[in-house]
Amino acid sequence: MSPSTRHAVLRALVPLLLLTCLPGCAPPADRTLVRVLGPWTGAEEDRFRAVLDRTGVPYDYTGSRALGQLLRSRVQQGDPPDVAVLPGLGELADYARGGYLRELPSLPEADYAPLWRDVARVGAEGTHAVVVKADLKSLIWFDPGSDVRPPANAEQLLADGAPWCLGLGSSPDAGWPGTDWVEDLLLHRSGPEVYRRWASGELAWSSPEVRGAWQTWGALVSGVPAERALLTDFDDAGLAMFTRPQGCGLDHLGSFAGAVYRERGHRGDFAPFPDLGASGWEVSADLAGLFTDSPAARRLLTHLADAEGQRVWPAAGGAYSAHKRVPPSGYADPVDRRIAEVLTEGASLCLDASDLMPPSLRSAFYRGVINYLEAPESLDGVLDGLDHIADSVDRTEWITLPCG
Repeated sequence: MSPSTRHAVLRALVPLLLLTCLPGCAPPADRTLVRVLGPWTGAEEDRFRAVLDRTGVPYDYTGSRALGQLLRSRVQQGDPPDVAVLPGLGELADYARGGYLRELPSLPEADYAPLWRDVARVGAEGTHAVVVKADLKSLIWFDPGSDVRPPANAEQLLADGAPWCLGLGSSPDAGWPGTDWVEDLLLHRSGPEVYRRWASGELAWSSPEVRGAWQTWGALVSGVPAERALLTDFDDAGLAMFTRPQGCGLDHLGSFAGAVYRERGHRGDFAPFPDLGASGWEVSADLAGLFTDSPAARRLLTHLADAEGQRVWPAAGGAYSAHKRVPPSGYADPVDRRIAEVLTEGASLCLDASDLMPPSLRSAFYRGVINYLEAPESLDGVLDGLDHIADSVDRTEWITLPCG
């Protein structure tokens, strides 16, 4: 079944599921553990468990790389987790529209910038999510021990220089690192308003602005063999910067890359994506939603959103907070402190466009960058196909957020 078909089936099932699920969705009175479902496994799971431990609320955490499928299955079976953490706003918005998410208290204006409060509404009336952690994108990483330095302007970016590191592998969502490239290029070439219109379905994929972003990305990574990029995981590609001779010179990844390098024994540094006619920062967030009426789950989410809860993971490294009362000084690493400053101190922020898109379109975007990398001559077909999917999406499924 195609992603678009699966999405349509889910929408059709919403009324039936609400009738059959809601009476049993509240947790049994004798169940004391808050059931939490999230995307983190391995070392990231350990760090997230440390955050949950600090809430003081007993919990049972399940981490899965197939989070979307697992959550959908549990919701359809009438046995949702109390809390689920999702990396994409679009999917959480689906559950909010379907009536599966419980409303939460608004994020305090004194603690969160307007963008993050809008994100927490997930396109619905009222607040329906907590920002567990945030990531800053629009970064170019390099090895400070090498002679390679990031481009500072359009001329340097477009000049033939050090080869880019590129890995598109990321089960089950291969391709998303390429979407970050397209998004950054559109934002920094055409500006926040064009980016906002495209992310909210108001600007065609085949428009000159969007097409130009794809073509620029294709030219920049034309020296990277497509097969190698497709077989390389996104978090492995940049390690070649630290070899001698270097396998690649620059890595375009979000703020999480710094922790990835450190875990492998390397220290990277970054520069902002250069201004190509406009400026701004792309960001993303992991969002927690409440799927039951569990009072304990509400208490857990309250702790996750407050300043004390938001300080735990950043202090350990590998995560960033959007909370204004988690100061840069709360981060042990100086590189992390610079990232925290951008996330919390009033920079021009735009949410990752693919995270805003309806899930069927987001999945097609991932596939599209893979198809384009394999066959650059296929761009017209890729963009026409994305326009077709975008046109088939009901307007109620689009989310519009301020950008810039």
